[in-house]
Amino acid sequence: MKERVFDLFGSTVERHDGTLVRIDGMRLRAKGRSPDHPRVEVADVKVAENGRAQRYWFLFGEGTLMAWGRPHEWPVTATRYQLEIDYR
Repeated sequence: MKERVFDLFGSTVERHDGTLVRIDGMRLRAKGRSPDHPRVEVADVKVAENGRAQRYWFLFGEGTLMAWGRPHEWPVTATRYQLEIDYR
């Protein structure tokens, strides 16, 4: 479910060198529709991977996770699900 995924990638506050630093979590970026889902949403988040931040997107249909991936994988997913959504 969407709520569970957002909980996993929620914003946090951490202490770095004695200073509190906010680390942004997952954000909802776009809404739209597809032939099979009247309400689709795309969220994205940066995840630390091999010492650097890598962005991932998450596609939800009616509040359920349908797909996720890296930015270069988005066009194939958008075509597969016939999405009417403006996300890049």
